[in-house]
Amino acid sequence: MMLRRTTLFTALSLLLLYGLTGCVYYNTFYNAKKEFNTAEKMRKQSGTGSQSSYKNAIEKSLKVLEDHPNSKYYDDALYVVGASYYHTQQYSKAERRFRELLANFPESEFARQSMVYLAQSKLKLSDHDAAIELFEEIFAGDYDKSYKADAAMELGLYHAEEKDPERARGFFLSIRDSLGNDQQKLTAQSHLADSYFDQFAFSDALKAYLQILGMKPDKNLKYRALHRSAVCSYRLQRINTGLDYLDELAKDQIYYDSLGAIKLTKATGYEYLGDLSMAEATYEDVISTSDNNNWSTIANYQLGLIYQFDYDDLTTAKEYYDKAVRGNQSLDAGKDAVQRSADIAKLQMIEAKQKANREADEEARKEALKKKSDSTAVPSATRDTTLPADSTEPLTDSVTVDSLFETVDEVDSIAINAAADSLENLTRMADSLVADSVSNAARLADSLIADSVKNAARLADSLIADSIRNAAQATDTVSAVSVDSLIRIVNNADTVTSDSLAPAVVPTDSLSIDSLTPAVMPDSGAVDSTLTDSTKATSDAEEIAQQSQRMKAMQQTPTLAKAAPTPEQQARADSIAAERKRVAKLEADADIIFQLAELYWFQLNKPDSAIAELKGLISDYSTTSYAPRAMLALSTMYREHLTDTLGADSILQEAYRIYANTDYAPEILGLMGKVGTTEDKGYPEYYYRLAENYLIDSSNADSARYYYQYIIDSFPNSSLGVQARFNIAYILENYQSPGDSSVIFAYEAIIDSFPGTPQAQEAEKRITYKAPAKKQYIQPDKVKESERDDIKQGDPQVATPIKTDEADTTGRYIDPKERIYKGPKDEQLILLDIKPIETRIEFDYPAEASSIEGYQFEVYFQILLDFSGKVIDFELKSPAPHDEINRRAELTVGSMSFDPLEVNKELTRKSEMITLPEDQEDPRGRWYVYKYIVEKPDYLK
Repeated sequence: MMLRRTTLFTALSLLLLYGLTGCVYYNTFYNAKKEFNTAEKMRKQSGTGSQSSYKNAIEKSLKVLEDHPNSKYYDDALYVVGASYYHTQQYSKAERRFRELLANFPESEFARQSMVYLAQSKLKLSDHDAAIELFEEIFAGDYDKSYKADAAMELGLYHAEEKDPERARGFFLSIRDSLGNDQQKLTAQSHLADSYFDQFAFSDALKAYLQILGMKPDKNLKYRALHRSAVCSYRLQRINTGLDYLDELAKDQIYYDSLGAIKLTKATGYEYLGDLSMAEATYEDVISTSDNNNWSTIANYQLGLIYQFDYDDLTTAKEYYDKAVRGNQSLDAGKDAVQRSADIAKLQMIEAKQKANREADEEARKEALKKKSDSTAVPSATRDTTLPADSTEPLTDSVTVDSLFETVDEVDSIAINAAADSLENLTRMADSLVADSVSNAARLADSLIADSVKNAARLADSLIADSIRNAAQATDTVSAVSVDSLIRIVNNADTVTSDSLAPAVVPTDSLSIDSLTPAVMPDSGAVDSTLTDSTKATSDAEEIAQQSQRMKAMQQTPTLAKAAPTPEQQARADSIAAERKRVAKLEADADIIFQLAELYWFQLNKPDSAIAELKGLISDYSTTSYAPRAMLALSTMYREHLTDTLGADSILQEAYRIYANTDYAPEILGLMGKVGTTEDKGYPEYYYRLAENYLIDSSNADSARYYYQYIIDSFPNSSLGVQARFNIAYILENYQSPGDSSVIFAYEAIIDSFPGTPQAQEAEKRITYKAPAKKQYIQPDKVKESERDDIKQGDPQVATPIKTDEADTTGRYIDPKERIYKGPKDEQLILLDIKPIETRIEFDYPAEASSIEGYQFEVYFQILLDFSGKVIDFELKSPAPHDEINRRAELTVGSMSFDPLEVNKELTRKSEMITLPEDQEDPRGRWYVYKYIVEKPDYLK
């Protein structure tokens, strides 16, 4: 009896415990389902469910899944957890729970909805292929209409993004016509209308937008449908119909806040109708009544366009553009207004320059007429016959201005005129002059003071001989015999003294004998070799040498004062200076016209004006460097604007005829489609490539040097001449080192003759290099509190280089490229070839650097990074060719921060010695080389 009671008590206790446990478990899931249903109800009403309710549902459902895996509510709990994960953006967890439900409970009442959620989760996880496959299975399968509608919506959106509008519209139509509820049908119709609009099917789009109006849209969708209907009507040339749709919107008070945007669209319609006065009044109304800065910006911009293109009033257009710029520069209208305002300002500046030039030319013309009138009383025999400063007569094609200056400046006109005939005439003139002046020569030798004799000898030995030989080489008609005969004539004629000779042979302005020689005498041995062809020349040379020795024997030689130039010499010098001034003025005037043509063509959309300007430039400034550029641009305009292919080709053929041996030949050949043909040769770049190939590919320094020198001798006006001279010096230094100072002299010649050029700067580095100044580390705690207070909170912090005047005085030469990778303590640096994760000050290309050549510049820095990857110090090592570019690049690079993990990966990959020696460590961090690339904006190219 006692045992039976004990067993009964135990059974009752277990039943009670099980009941209590089941009650707790059921209550837990009941509360989870309650939280989930609350969140779902809110989501269906407002579009967003309660995040806290979803999280509570997850927490309580997980207890069921973990503690009661055999519960009959397990599939229900899986669905609640998965859906809650999905709506709290935990898509990976949601996808895992829905796969578990479908795998273990394929017959569950939640299986079909789980399939939809699984497909949506995969779509969110960018597993598009699997998601679309699931949606297609749902759409084609035996699912409820609501599930099929969800699948069709996702499939339609997917194909729309994949640029398959036809297929996308099929799914939207299935929702609208059969599958969807009212809201889904309205959404599908909106997507359908947008699809037609995006494909420029404006007739179908208009019908679709008007259909939306009959489907009880909310206020936002109604506004969109009516506004798009107006735009479609504009595109279909039904302007008044479009204005009616906009009036319907404007009359509805609910859209009062959008009235400015409605008016902007109406103003566009008035422009389409050609009613510019009504359009202008509407834009002005937007500006005066709207508080929206963006709308005012657009209205001012549109008014600028009207005044620029319809009224051709650039001054007023610029005023409106400037107002748009002051409104909001971040809008597309604001950005374009900046550029258009700048273009008009540039046009006004160019026109002002042209006006000033015309006034100056008129004043010069009047002055010339006055001088001519005053000179009528002067006898014709004494008049100056030199070229007037305002003459515009072009020079002969075969004679360059520079060669004319050098020839006239270096050689007496008598010698040139005599040398132009023949050797026989010169010899006869020499014999005659010598015969007439034998007795006078002896008397001159006895009476001439010692200083005059010595200076005359020096002039005879050097300047005269070199000058006449150069003239002979330039004219190709004088042989060595005539050269030495002329020397003998000058030294023996009693009418020539050192006083009268000196002004004629001393180079004018900046010209020198050395600068003349490369242009007119490429082979210095050619003239000397001709001396052996005549015994008369030898005897003349010996006579000159003996006379020189006699005069040099006189020891007391006080300096002879330089004689004043004769009137004829002064007139000739003035004529040369005037000619140079005239040529420089022609170049400046042509530059203005070319800029004006570019502005008309590229910015102001006036191609006909651009063509007219270029034609005038080619006609009136044919001797300037802008003439070939104008011909190339004109051929492009003929081809693109006038669609005159024959005319464009004719211009190119004429350009090639004139400029086949110039720097413009490659571009001309490229436009003619003849690159790589038999005609693709004979210009400076062709020979430069030959030299480069010999030097780089074949290591044949002699042949490379030959072709570099050929460029210098044969193309004195080529832009490659300076680089060819530098390359010759480079070859001399690295391939043919003579062991003396000739390399330094070669670089110094480039520095002296071409100051300011990149080649001169590099030459100076090669012969005057000093190591960069050492940096001084300042402890943070030593920074004054007053200096810290000067740093505004919230301002972008930019690293500032700290330098001292202490420099390396070893004088050891280091190659510039090698120098970039030598740190402040001579440590080896690596190139940090990664992108920054943050740049607090973005680079803004300076407008003042728009005229420099090149579209991209590589600026090398040495940067110091702290442990966090922030730039805390830097030094510019290889600058761009403009100071403002370098200054802004420094601001940008100094504000950068890099991912320290990526920095370490780069260091490990490129450096074998990770740890620096103690004497090369910087307590602030580590130094790297960083290449910052500056690109010129497209609108400046």
